[in-house]
Amino acid sequence: MSPGEHLPPPQDLRPAGEAAVLAVYPDTADVLGAASAVRALAPAALADLVPAERTLLLRGTSGADARTLAALLEHLPPAPAEDAAAQEVEIPVVYDGEDLAETAALLGLEVPALVTAHTGTLWTAAFGGFAPGFSYLVPQAEGEGPRWQVPRRSSPRTAVPPGSVALAAGYCGVYPRSSPGGWQLVGRADVTLFDPERTPPALLAPGTRVRFRARRDRLLAGSAAAPAGARPRGLAGTPVGAAATSGAASALELARREAAAARERLAALRAAPRRPEAGDPGSRGVSGREAARERSAGRTGVLPVAAGRSLEVLAPGPLLLVEDAGRPGRASIGVSSSGAFDRGALVSANLAVGNPPHAAALEGLLGPLRLRASAPLVIALAGAPAPVTILRGDPDEEDREVPAGVSGGRAFALDAGDELTIGPAASGLRIVLAVRGGITGVVGAGGIGQDDGAQGRDADGGGVQGPVLGSLSRDTLSGLGPAPLGAGDQLGISPEHGLDAVPAQGPGPVAGPDADSAVGPASGTEHDDDSDSDDPAADPAPAPRPPLEVPVVLGPRDVLLGEAAVRALRTTTWRVRSDSDRVGVRLDGPPLPVPEGAATLPSEAMLPGAVQVPPSGLPVVFGPDHPTTGGYPVIGVVTRAGLDQLAQAAPGTRLRLVAVDPLRVRSR
Repeated sequence: MSPGEHLPPPQDLRPAGEAAVLAVYPDTADVLGAASAVRALAPAALADLVPAERTLLLRGTSGADARTLAALLEHLPPAPAEDAAAQEVEIPVVYDGEDLAETAALLGLEVPALVTAHTGTLWTAAFGGFAPGFSYLVPQAEGEGPRWQVPRRSSPRTAVPPGSVALAAGYCGVYPRSSPGGWQLVGRADVTLFDPERTPPALLAPGTRVRFRARRDRLLAGSAAAPAGARPRGLAGTPVGAAATSGAASALELARREAAAARERLAALRAAPRRPEAGDPGSRGVSGREAARERSAGRTGVLPVAAGRSLEVLAPGPLLLVEDAGRPGRASIGVSSSGAFDRGALVSANLAVGNPPHAAALEGLLGPLRLRASAPLVIALAGAPAPVTILRGDPDEEDREVPAGVSGGRAFALDAGDELTIGPAASGLRIVLAVRGGITGVVGAGGIGQDDGAQGRDADGGGVQGPVLGSLSRDTLSGLGPAPLGAGDQLGISPEHGLDAVPAQGPGPVAGPDADSAVGPASGTEHDDDSDSDDPAADPAPAPRPPLEVPVVLGPRDVLLGEAAVRALRTTTWRVRSDSDRVGVRLDGPPLPVPEGAATLPSEAMLPGAVQVPPSGLPVVFGPDHPTTGGYPVIGVVTRAGLDQLAQAAPGTRLRLVAVDPLRVRSR
């Protein structure tokens, strides 16, 4: 291509939420060419770039950014030759997969011929997939695609060992960690595909060329594909091999386990009394205070990371996570943004204690949760309104109780030994707790809900857990970040140097929702009648609140799904299902009509808030821990403010998806 020429423009440009645009191209080669060209230009408006099979997602931080990026794609100069030159990686493979003979038969080949063809093909990493480090590889030479068209297994395996080399639907892939999978297994490789401590963390970034080399059944650590002298390690820092294969938890299994544990705790909590009985720890009775003193007196010290300022987890509630602003900009290697679900609550709580707005904080599901301070600390709550009880470590100091309606956005001072109980939430779902200085890391004590796959976690559940790829956020799908917190975990707190002053506060809440907030169940579910009156006429039950109105930007696949589906999406009153979690908020109601041929697409990039329509017709709104690509059409994308609302939408919440003016991106 001569100087001054441009790449062919995309076939279509569609809005994808408030700040992104989805470009459609004829094939994967055109996608990779455009992606390489955009990377070479490094436009200031670009926050993330995600290639897929036939589409390229460009995301900014505002609608203006999306318009700038869309215009760029219309007149995109090719990448300079030195930038377009792709890295090439060689991966040694032992061809002894469980499906090797069957796959050879499906391709009409003998096993030796399959191995020869596979090793003789130059593959290109096209786009990332279901797990950090997984890449969909396509054959580079023209005409080689159909020869690799083998179907997925009719019955997927519940666990595929890490390092498995597999084929399906014209693609080749190498599993970075143990996970469920339905691809045909042809071999295994001892290679570290993803290491968060490596730069870059993913071995096979989009555009990388890959050659496979056959070797005998003797895998050596530090293979040609791994950095020289490096010890092969799995996704979460565990060695690759038989021990890791048997002990690694798959991303999907891990997410399901955490969600199931949270639902079990939530159900048990709902069945329990709302207020502690006299004599129970945490009650206002004398015996409760004495129990708290005894718990404090029984502690002989704190773990090393907490030698300065720390919070100790005494009881985590249904689910307690560390979250911050997440890991944006890494979706192309299979790493979702993650971060706090209710981003507005994170900002409110941090500002109330003088922190930067996205400092790491705690995200607790419903509560109650109990913590103890090792030193003087200042904390604040936001998100779901919840009562606060402070049992003073000094018996001469007066304990404190603050009702849910006035606890949000207020700064509370804790002294060493003070015990803090938060919740259960009066409404909403997720409580955010910020500590002045911010959370710097976790020392695990092997408590409930901790997994051996957490970054830095020792085999017995302990160990120091620090930032992963610059963030402390727990991604419940991939397993990145500190594990869900358990009793005995210590949270390190940063010094207060250089922070803003704690804002002056009046008698009411400074920020964050209160009991009458229009988020979560308070605005979408029926109110319980807490009156003590036995006369229904004197104190009638309140009328159900109107459905929660959640704003959504239509597209990018609203036209594909058709007007009937869009109309049904906007006019239906949906209910939040009980199997919702940080990966996705699942909605129940009349199924959307899905036109024939529109149920699946070639894999495309996903965003937080993407409203995906599976063949069942029941929408799923992706949360912060969503998969980075998917093959079901996205009819719209919930706005950032709408995601904050959904973060507080408990099971049973009624809601309406309200279309807002979409980003005006030209569509041919």
